[in-house]
Amino acid sequence: METNEANGFLAILSGNARENLVNFIVNTKQKTLADGKFHNFSLPPDDSNSPRSGITYVSMDSDNDDELKKRLLTLSQLRKYKSKGDIWIGLGSVKNSTNMIDLVVYNNQTWEYNEELEKISKSLLDGIGRGKLIRLSKKVSRNDKCPCNSGLKYKNCHGK
Repeated sequence: METNEANGFLAILSGNARENLVNFIVNTKQKTLADGKFHNFSLPPDDSNSPRSGITYVSMDSDNDDELKKRLLTLSQLRKYKSKGDIWIGLGSVKNSTNMIDLVVYNNQTWEYNEELEKISKSLLDGIGRGKLIRLSKKVSRNDKCPCNSGLKYKNCHGK
Protein backbone atom coordinates (compact mmCIF):
# COMPACT_ATOMS: atom_id res chain seq x y z
CA MET A 1 0.00 0.00 0.00
CA GLU A 2 1.30 3.42 -0.88
CA THR A 3 0.69 5.15 2.41
CA ASN A 4 1.44 8.69 1.26
CA GLU A 5 -1.21 8.58 -1.47
CA ALA A 6 -3.79 6.98 0.84
CA ASN A 7 -3.08 9.50 3.61
CA GLY A 8 -3.20 12.32 1.06
CA PHE A 9 -6.59 11.17 -0.13
CA LEU A 10 -8.00 10.96 3.39
CA ALA A 11 -6.46 14.35 4.24
CA ILE A 12 -8.37 16.12 1.45
CA LEU A 13 -11.64 15.17 3.10
CA SER A 14 -12.91 18.11 5.11
CA GLY A 15 -13.29 17.68 8.86
CA ASN A 16 -17.05 17.17 8.46
CA ALA A 17 -16.54 14.65 5.66
CA ARG A 18 -14.02 12.66 7.75
CA GLU A 19 -16.42 12.71 10.70
CA ASN A 20 -19.30 11.59 8.45
CA LEU A 21 -17.14 8.77 7.05
CA VAL A 22 -16.35 7.52 10.56
CA ASN A 23 -20.06 7.70 11.46
CA PHE A 24 -21.01 5.68 8.36
CA ILE A 25 -18.38 3.05 9.25
CA VAL A 26 -19.62 2.79 12.84
CA ASN A 27 -23.29 2.61 11.78
CA THR A 28 -22.57 -0.01 9.12
CA LYS A 29 -20.65 -2.19 11.58
CA GLN A 30 -23.47 -1.81 14.15
CA LYS A 31 -26.03 -2.94 11.54
CA THR A 32 -24.04 -6.13 10.98
CA LEU A 33 -23.80 -6.77 14.71
CA ALA A 34 -27.54 -6.17 15.14
CA ASP A 35 -28.86 -8.27 12.25
CA GLY A 36 -25.96 -10.61 11.46
CA LYS A 37 -25.99 -9.60 7.77
CA PHE A 38 -23.37 -8.33 5.34
CA HIS A 39 -23.49 -4.53 4.84
CA ASN A 40 -21.41 -2.14 2.75
CA PHE A 41 -21.26 1.36 1.36
CA SER A 42 -19.10 3.24 -1.10
CA LEU A 43 -18.03 6.83 -1.33
CA PRO A 44 -17.67 7.57 -5.06
CA PRO A 45 -15.12 10.00 -6.47
CA ASP A 46 -15.96 13.68 -6.15
CA ASP A 47 -15.47 15.45 -9.47
CA SER A 48 -13.98 18.42 -7.62
CA ASN A 49 -10.89 16.41 -6.68
CA SER A 50 -8.09 15.02 -8.77
CA PRO A 51 -7.10 12.24 -8.73
CA ARG A 52 -10.59 10.69 -8.71
CA SER A 53 -10.58 8.74 -5.45
CA GLY A 54 -13.16 6.64 -3.65
CA ILE A 55 -13.69 4.41 -0.64
CA THR A 56 -15.59 1.17 -0.08
CA TYR A 57 -16.37 -0.20 3.39
CA VAL A 58 -17.47 -3.79 3.98
CA SER A 59 -18.84 -5.18 7.25
CA MET A 60 -18.79 -8.98 7.04
CA ASP A 61 -21.47 -11.31 8.33
CA SER A 62 -18.80 -13.81 9.41
CA ASP A 63 -15.38 -13.93 11.05
CA ASN A 64 -13.66 -15.40 8.01
CA ASP A 65 -10.64 -13.19 7.18
CA ASP A 66 -10.15 -14.81 3.76
CA GLU A 67 -13.78 -14.17 2.81
CA LEU A 68 -13.43 -10.53 3.93
CA LYS A 69 -10.35 -10.11 1.75
CA LYS A 70 -12.05 -11.69 -1.27
CA ARG A 71 -15.26 -9.66 -0.98
CA LEU A 72 -13.46 -6.39 -0.20
CA LEU A 73 -11.06 -6.77 -3.13
CA THR A 74 -13.89 -7.66 -5.51
CA LEU A 75 -16.27 -4.92 -4.42
CA SER A 76 -13.53 -2.27 -4.34
CA GLN A 77 -12.33 -3.23 -7.82
CA LEU A 78 -15.87 -3.13 -9.23
CA ARG A 79 -16.75 0.20 -7.56
CA LYS A 80 -13.46 1.72 -8.77
CA TYR A 81 -14.12 0.47 -12.28
CA LYS A 82 -17.74 1.64 -12.42
CA SER A 83 -16.76 5.09 -11.07
CA LYS A 84 -13.75 5.35 -13.40
CA GLY A 85 -11.67 6.06 -10.32
CA ASP A 86 -7.93 6.67 -10.21
CA ILE A 87 -7.43 5.57 -6.60
CA TRP A 88 -9.61 3.35 -4.44
CA ILE A 89 -9.30 2.44 -0.78
CA GLY A 90 -11.16 -0.57 0.55
CA LEU A 91 -11.81 -0.89 4.29
CA GLY A 92 -13.34 -3.94 5.93
CA SER A 93 -14.20 -5.60 9.19
CA VAL A 94 -15.18 -9.11 10.23
CA LYS A 95 -18.34 -9.56 12.29
CA ASN A 96 -17.10 -10.15 15.83
CA SER A 97 -13.94 -8.04 15.72
CA THR A 98 -13.77 -5.15 18.15
CA ASN A 99 -12.06 -3.14 15.38
CA MET A 100 -13.99 -0.99 12.95
CA ILE A 101 -11.33 -1.79 10.33
CA ASP A 102 -9.53 -5.14 10.10
CA LEU A 103 -8.33 -4.94 6.50
CA VAL A 104 -7.28 -2.15 4.14
CA VAL A 105 -6.79 -2.58 0.39
CA TYR A 106 -5.44 0.04 -1.98
CA ASN A 107 -5.72 0.22 -5.77
CA ASN A 108 -4.15 2.91 -7.94
CA GLN A 109 -4.12 1.07 -11.26
CA THR A 110 -4.98 3.26 -14.22
CA TRP A 111 -8.61 2.91 -15.28
CA GLU A 112 -9.20 1.38 -18.66
CA TYR A 113 -12.22 -0.17 -20.31
CA ASN A 114 -12.60 -3.88 -19.58
CA GLU A 115 -15.50 -5.81 -21.09
CA GLU A 116 -15.52 -8.44 -18.33
CA LEU A 117 -15.50 -5.85 -15.52
CA GLU A 118 -18.22 -3.92 -17.37
CA LYS A 119 -20.53 -6.96 -17.36
CA ILE A 120 -19.73 -7.98 -13.78
CA SER A 121 -20.16 -4.45 -12.40
CA LYS A 122 -23.55 -4.09 -14.08
CA SER A 123 -24.83 -7.40 -12.75
CA LEU A 124 -23.49 -6.98 -9.21
CA LEU A 125 -23.80 -3.24 -8.58
CA ASP A 126 -26.97 -2.14 -10.35
CA GLY A 127 -30.35 -2.44 -8.67
CA ILE A 128 -31.84 -2.59 -5.20
CA GLY A 129 -29.84 -4.09 -2.35
CA ARG A 130 -26.46 -3.67 -4.00
CA GLY A 131 -24.93 -1.48 -1.31
CA LYS A 132 -25.30 2.25 -1.20
CA LEU A 133 -23.36 5.18 -2.53
CA ILE A 134 -23.01 8.07 -0.14
CA ARG A 135 -21.85 11.64 -0.41
CA LEU A 136 -20.10 12.94 2.69
CA SER A 137 -20.33 16.61 1.99
CA LYS A 138 -22.25 18.99 -0.22
CA LYS A 139 -21.20 19.37 -3.83
CA VAL A 140 -18.74 22.20 -4.42
CA SER A 141 -20.14 24.84 -6.77
CA ARG A 142 -17.84 26.70 -9.13
CA ASN A 143 -18.01 29.94 -7.10
CA ASP A 144 -17.37 28.30 -3.71
CA LYS A 145 -13.91 28.46 -2.15
CA CYS A 146 -11.81 25.50 -3.27
CA PRO A 147 -11.76 22.62 -0.72
CA CYS A 148 -7.94 22.51 -0.98
CA ASN A 149 -7.85 25.70 1.15
CA SER A 150 -5.97 27.73 -1.47
CA GLY A 151 -8.31 30.69 -0.89
CA LEU A 152 -9.26 30.72 -4.57
CA LYS A 153 -12.67 30.05 -6.01
CA TYR A 154 -13.11 26.43 -7.07
CA LYS A 155 -13.49 27.43 -10.73
CA ASN A 156 -10.06 29.12 -10.65
CA CYS A 157 -8.30 26.29 -8.82
CA HIS A 158 -9.19 22.59 -9.01
CA GLY A 159 -12.35 23.20 -11.03
CA LYS A 160 -10.48 23.94 -14.25
